[in-house]
Amino acid sequence: EPQDPQRPETIVPLAAMLGGYYRCRGWNEEGAPTAKKLKQLGIETLGTEPTVPLV
Repeated sequence: EPQDPQRPETIVPLAAMLGGYYRCRGWNEEGAPTAKKLKQLGIETLGTEPTVPLV
């Protein structure tokens, strides 16, 4: 959808920009943090430890 309905050229190509945004954040193409980013944040074991049911 255009930013300004009177000017259709103001459409922002969000889909085309999303990949670059993800790369800048250290995320993969699906928007999840990469292993490198998790290590950088000091949480590289997140998701690899055994889980305990909540109920």
